[in-house]
Amino acid sequence: MFNWSPTVTSAPGTEPQLRASWAPSTPLVQLNNGTGPAITFAGLTLGPNPDGLGIAFATEGWSREFRLSVDDCVVLGNEAIMGSYNTRHIISIQDSSLGTASAPLSGTAIDLLEPRQNASSQNSISIDNSAVWTQGNCVWVGYQTTGASVHSRITISGSSLRCGNNAIADNPSYQNSYALTRLSLQDSVIVAAGSGFLSVQPIDPVSFIQNTLVVVTSSGVDAVRDLVPSIVNSTFVGGATSLEIDDSNDGPLDVVNNVLVGASNLAVASGDAPRTLLPQYNVFWDNSANASYPLDPSNLTTCDPAFPAPPADPLDPTFDPAVYLPGPVSCLVDAGSPFPGYNDVDGSRNDVGASGGPGGAALLNLFDLDGDGFAGNSDCDDADPLVYAGAPEICGDGLDSDCSGGDAPDADLDGYEDDSDLACPAVTAPDCDDSDPARNPGAIDLPCDGVDQDCSFADEEDFDSDGFLCSSR
Repeated sequence: MFNWSPTVTSAPGTEPQLRASWAPSTPLVQLNNGTGPAITFAGLTLGPNPDGLGIAFATEGWSREFRLSVDDCVVLGNEAIMGSYNTRHIISIQDSSLGTASAPLSGTAIDLLEPRQNASSQNSISIDNSAVWTQGNCVWVGYQTTGASVHSRITISGSSLRCGNNAIADNPSYQNSYALTRLSLQDSVIVAAGSGFLSVQPIDPVSFIQNTLVVVTSSGVDAVRDLVPSIVNSTFVGGATSLEIDDSNDGPLDVVNNVLVGASNLAVASGDAPRTLLPQYNVFWDNSANASYPLDPSNLTTCDPAFPAPPADPLDPTFDPAVYLPGPVSCLVDAGSPFPGYNDVDGSRNDVGASGGPGGAALLNLFDLDGDGFAGNSDCDDADPLVYAGAPEICGDGLDSDCSGGDAPDADLDGYEDDSDLACPAVTAPDCDDSDPARNPGAIDLPCDGVDQDCSFADEEDFDSDGFLCSSR
């Protein structure tokens, strides 16, 4: 029922115990001793265990090193994985689901216990191409006790975390304790009622957040707290503060090409003077305040990404985070840094937010169900790979292939259809130039430039209301 490494030799009392039945608060699988080789669970459904645990490490001690791999599994019940005291935990979750949309866990998904007083523990957690659904914390690396130390490495990629409390959290608040966390978060989606990443401990200087969507459903908590040196092409929606970062270190911070929307306090807060913090080419919108210091002029504060408010419940299975991906004519498109290293995968200038930049395609893969390379507001039918914004429109076939709203083409993707073919009447006001996205009935006509931007079929307007048309001047 589980797979051993072929090099494993087991002594009495060291084998995992797989329970056919259990009492409340006991685990389905109990790992009694740490011997070094990895134990792999593959292709299993563990649970449900409503009051107990899925997989638990039972023996503590610094000499213990538990290596656990969960591959293509579903773990149901209370807590999926619980660690032990004073222990090295090396945990890999791949192609698995801890909880499900219809049956979320009721406790913390991955709960690694704190070291005891004056002791130490190390944690390495990797979550790849997996989903977590829980009413509690998604990942908890433990409280610290007096004189203890915790070193944690947390890597999350290509995954979706739905958390009724915090997504990734710790609380090193005890006397003379020390901790260091290295966070690598990319190509993932976090929807949490608590913080997306909550920490009051030092962050390893190589930590980064990239191409990640973080949605905080409560206005009273922060999306990211503490120093994460590199935050690139990510989207933060909701929360009290989008990014609360401490700039007391000497190293540079890279905060670029992000969307920060709907913060009830500050989008970016810094506890120290921003000597090295220079957010650039970010979009700030609908925040109570954008920053605690003047912003670099490359940042945009007039771009409305038209994002909806966060859901009331992060575990709502009907909520699709793809609503926070920009459409083809969004002001986020091509608004990022002009530096070529940030270009999108098609070579065009960076699109601000989680789906932009060289890593944006990997984030889109989480949402792109039909494999056409489009998702969210750029794909009106994600079950048909021939339907997406910009797809060839076949007049008269009854299908809205290019997601323009009707069967007429919208070649320039400005939201207005070309009605030149009488067989395909436009459902919008007709576009007078379907090759130029700057010309449509919703555009603002520029005064007396000889171009009919608003499709009024004339540039003859009295723009300044002085009684004279352009031609009479």
